[in-house]
Amino acid sequence: TKHVSMFCWSFAKALPKDKATRQVLRDSLDQVEELSDQNDLRAQEHSNILWAWSAGIDAWLPSERPKTVLKRLIAVMCRPNMQLKESTPLAAVMSCVALSKLHGVVDEGSQKQLAAWMDRTSRLAVQTQSLSELRGSSVVALLRSMTNVGCLHSRLLHEGLKVLRGDDVASTLQPFEYVLLLESTAFVRPEKVPSALVDILGEAVARLNEFHVRDIARMLWVLLRLSHFSSSAKLDFEAVFSACTQALGNRNHPLSLTSGAPPNGPRLTPMEWVWFLNTAAPLKLSEGRAVEGPSWLLTREVAPWQERLETYCAAVRGEVSALSGSRAQRTEETQQAASWRYQKALREIGVESLGPRWTPLALSLLQIGYCQPTSEVLSAFEEERSRRKDEGRFGHYAMINVKLEGHAEASHSAWDEGEGYSTEDNDESTRGSESDSDANEDDDDDDDDDNDDPRAPRERRHDSSSNTNSSSSSSSNSSSRSKNDSSNHEEGMPFDETFGGSSSSSHSAATNELKPWTPLFLKGRRNAGRAESQLLRRLASELEEVSPNIEGSILLFADRAPDISSLGALAQLRQRFPRLEVKVCYENGLPGEVKQADPSEAPFEVVGGGPNANEDSELLAKTIREALEKYTREKDDFVPVSVIGSYSDVQELWKKVSGGLHIQPSKKKEERKKKKWTDKLKYFLTHRPHDFDVRQSEPVSVRILNEPSDEALGHAKRMDRLQLLVERAIVRLMKTGRGKSFPQGEGFVPIEEVTTDKEVSAIWKHCKLDASHRLAFYLRHSQDFEVLDKTETSLDEATKNSAPPASSNASDASPIDARTWVRIRL
Repeated sequence: TKHVSMFCWSFAKALPKDKATRQVLRDSLDQVEELSDQNDLRAQEHSNILWAWSAGIDAWLPSERPKTVLKRLIAVMCRPNMQLKESTPLAAVMSCVALSKLHGVVDEGSQKQLAAWMDRTSRLAVQTQSLSELRGSSVVALLRSMTNVGCLHSRLLHEGLKVLRGDDVASTLQPFEYVLLLESTAFVRPEKVPSALVDILGEAVARLNEFHVRDIARMLWVLLRLSHFSSSAKLDFEAVFSACTQALGNRNHPLSLTSGAPPNGPRLTPMEWVWFLNTAAPLKLSEGRAVEGPSWLLTREVAPWQERLETYCAAVRGEVSALSGSRAQRTEETQQAASWRYQKALREIGVESLGPRWTPLALSLLQIGYCQPTSEVLSAFEEERSRRKDEGRFGHYAMINVKLEGHAEASHSAWDEGEGYSTEDNDESTRGSESDSDANEDDDDDDDDDNDDPRAPRERRHDSSSNTNSSSSSSSNSSSRSKNDSSNHEEGMPFDETFGGSSSSSHSAATNELKPWTPLFLKGRRNAGRAESQLLRRLASELEEVSPNIEGSILLFADRAPDISSLGALAQLRQRFPRLEVKVCYENGLPGEVKQADPSEAPFEVVGGGPNANEDSELLAKTIREALEKYTREKDDFVPVSVIGSYSDVQELWKKVSGGLHIQPSKKKEERKKKKWTDKLKYFLTHRPHDFDVRQSEPVSVRILNEPSDEALGHAKRMDRLQLLVERAIVRLMKTGRGKSFPQGEGFVPIEEVTTDKEVSAIWKHCKLDASHRLAFYLRHSQDFEVLDKTETSLDEATKNSAPPASSNASDASPIDARTWVRIRL
C-alpha cells in the first residue's frame, strides 16, 4: 500500500490534469478499501492518498470531478471506526488539511462524514496532548483546516495557542500564518481574548517589517471582527491597530489598487484597501464628512479613497435617477439597459460593504441620514439575540420602523442565518468556553470571500418576523401581503435583468406589467439573504400603492454596516419618496449623526445626460421647420437641403449637433479614398422621418411631413425598427461584457460592434442615403442615444490613466482606446 499511495501522489503531483491520473486514483480505491476493512492502512498512506485527490481536484474542471467516486473516497477514508497504523500528529494534520480541500466539492452527506472524522481526530489530539510534537506552521495548518470545514472548537484553539506561545514557537511562523491564526480565533468568537493570543500578537507586531501590506490589512480587519465579539478586545488590540498603521506609514510608497500601483509600491485589492481604512488608527470621521488623523495618512491613503468614494456615490445617484426614469420610457430594452447600468455602477467600487467607518459617509453622499441606535432599539436587539442564542441559532439581525402620514406605525424584523445551525449539532451558548462542544458553522472567513461586514457569515437560510401595530384594515392587509412576499428571495445571475429582482420574469413582458415601484437589488446568494434586503423588499411591497409625495420617516437598524446592495435600494427609496426621512443605524457604528440632505437642494442627476442633454437637436429641428414654413409660402413644397443649410441659424445649430463628428475609414479604404466620412445635414433630416419628408433624388430636397406618402411611411417604419434593433444590440453587448464606463457614466459600447450586428447591419442598408452615410451619424442625431467620439474618450482615458483607477480591472488601463462609443439615453 505504501507504494500505491506514493504512486497516486506522484501522478497527482506530476500530471494532475491527465486522464491517466484520474484512472490511477480510481483504481487505487479498491486496494485502499480492502486495507481499510482490515485496519491495515498506515497514517502516512492515508494522508498521501488524500493529498493526491486534493491535488487532482484543484486541477480538474468542475465537470471533470467524479462525484460518485469522491463520495466513495470519503466513505472509505473517513470511516467512524477506522484505526490507522503508525499514527503520528503530522500525518493527522496532513490528512485534515487535504480533507478540508475536498470539503467544498463533495455532497452534503460526505461533508458531514468528513467533518466528523476531522472532529474526532482533533479531539484525540487534544486528549493526548500531541500538538506539542508539531511545528508552529503545522499547528496553524490544523486550525485553519478545522475552520474551513466549520468544526473548530474552543479546546483545540486554546491548546494550539498554548503550543504556539511556548518555547518561542510563534517566532517561527510566516507573516501570513499569523493572519490565519487570527481568523481561526475569530471563527470561535471567544467572549474574552485568550492571553496566549495577546502574547503571540506581540511577536507579530515586533516583526511587522516582514509583513506584506495585504497581510497587515487583513490582520487589522480580523482584529476588528474580534473586537466585536469580545468586550476586552478593543483595549487589547488598540496598540496593535496603531502599530500596524504606523508600520505602513514608515514605508515610503503609498498604497494603491492592484491595477494602478507604482512599480515599487505595495498593491492592494479594493477590499484590502477598505479593510485598512476601516481599521487604521488613529483615524476618526466627524460630522460634516471631516476626517481627522496623521497628515501622512490623510494625504497618502484617505484622500484618494475619499475622492473615489465621492465619485462612486455620484455615479450611483445618477444611475438611480436613470433607473427611476426608465420605468416610464419607451421599450423593455431601455429598462434592461437602466438595470444593467445601475448594477454595474453599484459594483464599480469593488467591495460588498464599505465597513463601519465609511458607510456613514456613503450614506451622506447618497442623501440618506445616519444616526446612533437608541437604547430601546439596542435592548430589543439584545433580547432577541439572547432568545435565539438559547435556541442554538445564530445569524445577523435587522429591524425597520416605518411611520407614514395617515398610516399606523409599523415595525418589522428579520434574521439571516448561516448554513448548518441547529440545536442538535451546535450549542451556541457554549461557544468561546472551555467545553468540548463543536461549532458546526460555515466558514465566514474563506480567503477573498470575506469582503463583507466584519462579522458576516454566509447567508443561506432566512428567518423573518414582524411586529406591526396597526389599527386600520388597510395596514393589516398591507402587513399580511408583506408576510407572503418577505420569504421570496431570489438566486440567480450576477446582474438582475428585470426590475424587482425576479429571475423568472419574462423579457418579453409588457412595460405596463412592471410594478409601479420595486427596488432593484444586486443578485447573488449573499445579497439576497441579508436581513436588510429582506426588510427592504418587504417595505417595497407595502409601498406599492403609496403616493410618492407621502411624508413620514423610516429607520433601519442592523447589527452590521449595510452592504452596497442595501445602500442602493435605500437610494432608490429616497428617489421614489423624496419627502420621507430615511435614517440608518447599526451596532458598533461611529458616534455622531449625519442629517439627510434635502432632495430639492441636491437632486439626483443622470451622469452624462438626461432628458435635456440633446436640446440642440430639438432646437435644430424646430429651426428647420420654421425655415421651411417661411420658404414654402412662396415656392414649391420640397426645398433643396442646400438652401435650408444656408440659413445662419441652421448653420450655428448644425455645428453643435454634428459636433464636427468624422468617421475615419479603415486603412485600406483610406488609401483609395483620401477624404473622411463627414456628417451632413441631409442625414439629420433623414433620421427624423416623423418630422420631415426627404426626397433622395439629386438635388436632395426636404419638406414638412404633413400628409406622408407610402414611401415616407415605409421609411418611418424602417427607422423605428432600426432604433429597436440598435437598443437590442447595445443590451446584448452590455450583457456579454462589452460595456465600458467613462466619467460620463456606465453602459457605453463600441459603435463599431453595434454596426456589425447582423440585424442592425441588415436594416441599416435600407435606411441610409448613400455609401458615406454612417450609423454613427444617426446615433449622434437621435435623442434616444448618447455618443462619445474619439476625442472625448481619448481625453477621458488619459485622465483615467493618470489617476487612481476606479476598478481593479487591469484591462481598462492602457493603451488608450480611441473608438467611438454609444449607450441608450435614459
